[in-house]
Amino acid sequence: MSDDNFTNTDSVEPAEAGKHSPRPVVIVDGKFAYNQFAAIRDFLFGLCAQGIETAFVLPPDTGIDRQLWPRTEIIDYPLLKLPLLWKQNHKSLTDRLEKFKPTVVHCFGTTKIALAKSMSEHFNIPAILSLNSAVLPRGAISKIKTGFIAVIAPSQSIAENLRKNHGKISHLVKHIKFGTFVDESCTCFNLQNQLPSMITVSSLDKFQDAEPLLSALRHLAVDGNEFLAVLMGKGKAKKKIKEFVRAVGLGQTVNLAEETRPLQSIFRGADIYIHLDSVGGYSQMLTEAGSAGLAVAARKSDMGGLLNAGQTAIFFDQTDELSIYSTLQKLLNNRAMARNIAMELQNHLRDNHSISDMMNEFVKIYTTNTI
Repeated sequence: MSDDNFTNTDSVEPAEAGKHSPRPVVIVDGKFAYNQFAAIRDFLFGLCAQGIETAFVLPPDTGIDRQLWPRTEIIDYPLLKLPLLWKQNHKSLTDRLEKFKPTVVHCFGTTKIALAKSMSEHFNIPAILSLNSAVLPRGAISKIKTGFIAVIAPSQSIAENLRKNHGKISHLVKHIKFGTFVDESCTCFNLQNQLPSMITVSSLDKFQDAEPLLSALRHLAVDGNEFLAVLMGKGKAKKKIKEFVRAVGLGQTVNLAEETRPLQSIFRGADIYIHLDSVGGYSQMLTEAGSAGLAVAARKSDMGGLLNAGQTAIFFDQTDELSIYSTLQKLLNNRAMARNIAMELQNHLRDNHSISDMMNEFVKIYTTNTI
């Protein structure tokens, strides 16, 4: 991975070479690949850095750069997007994997659980499942219980909720933190004469969910604060939000943009990240923003110890316009405080979310088949 802004102190030791080296087949569903783009990227980097040959199965057109992974065989699945061709797609995949000779199946996300279980049974190898939420679809528990040796949660809170709400698989649950690269520099207010900028990446399905933030931004502008805000996302309410922005005179201040990946290069041009989503789930976007060195203003929620009030973030009530207004005003008016919060979050990520630690945990499961 070539990026001059990444901190390279996170060395990843090569796995034991030869017949004992694991050969994972990694299966990722489209939603997980899109929402957790950076996590998948860094995970693949960790496998490559350890010298582990990997078969990477994912839907076509997910946007993941296929040229970055010299030790990774990327397999499009389904190759033919027609339900009636399920058997042909399945046979094509097994034929490819027969040549690869996998030793373990690693599934990311819930929509490919059945496929991962099928591959595990076909090759008589263990399977593990990585989730970013404690919410499971109907029928998933029985498949997990009979087909997987481990269920990996990226935060302690998600792991606890999985154990609490799904007792039949509680013995399979293990917490492994997602590793990440952290920029050497901090982007928050690093250019003194630049117009302050804020960004949020969120679902735009309901106007009422965005209205408190929009109203807070309007009052900040009315009170003379100069800034640029970017709302990035998609959803049914996007048209109504655009109309509201124009109607209240925020057309030059608030921009709506389509979601894009990777986000970290975009974050490097901003100062403040407004975190709204991921209730009950894990937000890789928050990790990316923190890695780039943005000051985080977040809704009051448990992010698995990642966010601590006044230290690595400043909190607001998402339903309260005044709470959002006062939080953002503090960050805009006290740049030194904002920058300190951003650097504290970067330090926390460096100390607690290293890629080498993550990969050591996964390789241990791959090679011992236990958690």
